[in-house]
This record gives sequence, C-alpha cells and structure tokens, in this order.
Amino acid sequence: MTAPAIHPHLLRLSALIDLKQRARAATPAELPSLIVNDTLAMVPYQQAVFWRRGGVAAISGVASGDESGPYHRWLARTLSAAAQFREPGEVDADNLGLDAAEWGQWFPPAAFWLPLVDRRGELRRGCCSAGRTLGTRPSCNCLPRSVAPMRYA
Repeated sequence: MTAPAIHPHLLRLSALIDLKQRARAATPAELPSLIVNDTLAMVPYQQAVFWRRGGVAAISGVASGDESGPYHRWLARTLSAAAQFREPGEVDADNLGLDAAEWGQWFPPAAFWLPLVDRRGELRRGCCSAGRTLGTRPSCNCLPRSVAPMRYA
C-alpha cells in the first residue's frame, strides 16, 4: 500500500510556515540571503535578487558577488529601475526602459518584482525573481506571501 501523494499547495504552505519561523529567527543581515535562496521551495525561479537602496544585497546561489562586475552593475541598474513600481508585478526590459538584448544576456525572460514597503509606506527594499515560467499566476501569487513576513525587518 502506497501513501497518498501530498498536494503541491500543501507543500508550499508547509514551506511558507517554515520560512516565516526562520525569518523571525534571522538577523537583518541574514534576511536577504534567506529571501533569495529559501523562497525557491514555494516559487520556481532561476535567479532571485534582493535589492535595497544603494544596490544589490543578495543574489541567489551566490555567497558574495563582485560589486564591480558587469552582472552586479546590470542588476543594480535594473532593480533601481524596478523600484519605480510600488506594487508587485511582472517586469521586463520594456516596462523598465532597458535594452532587451542586454536583458536577455543576463536574466531569464519572465521576472517578477516584489517591492517591500515599510510601515511608513517607503520603498527601501525589493526582491526580483526571474525564470522561464515565473509569470504563471500561482507562482506570482505565492511570491508576495512568501516574502511578506520579512518586509519590516
């Protein structure tokens, strides 16, 4: 007799509860890495980047990036452009006013910007996740829920 399969939504909910607990225990310095690496259990993406005013704070799968390198500089420019949006949504080269060919060199085609607005309504941080299929509604709906517990940290 085999055990019944666990529904994917149940797995995501379990991952969300676990992430909330770890976020509460994390230091402010640990949160960017937690956000870009550990939300993958809920949202399938190829690359996630955490931005805070002044530049890139964390890149998924990277312990520390070369801030003077071309990819890091492109990300800083791209996320500074995304910071004009105060609501979560899909972003691409067109709506950010960036070169589409350059976007294609650095990032997968589908990207989702999640601004993290503080209690005073100021945008101080944000997360951008990108992948080939990120733009699907279930994924996009899950992303704000997965990062929301960390917006005020």
